Amino acid sequence: MRINFCARSVTSNFPKSQARELRSSCLGTCRGWKYQTLTAWIVVPINYFWRPEYDVNWARGPFFHEQHVVPGLIYLLAYLLVVPITVYFPTHLMLARWARQWR
Repeated sequence: MRINFCARSVTSNFPKSQARELRSSCLGTCRGWKYQTLTAWIVVPINYFWRPEYDVNWARGPFFHEQHVVPGLIYLLAYLLVVPITVYFPTHLMLARWARQWR
């Protein structure tokens, strides 16, 4: 059995109804990390510009301390690219793998 992860196609020896179920379950799990990324791209810039003294979501620097290594907007853009790649997507892959094991 070969499943193209998040590719909307399942190639296997399963009956059509079972293949359709596998395909739909894969599509269901592929959306979460994308929605989380979209939410972060909306919420984190709001946190950056509104009430900067609170540093919610580490929008100004890690561990609740403002960083001064790079300009603030560069840090914000890097944060918005790095966090989905290093946190959201690997978490998605790990949870999807665990979900397949429990079926």
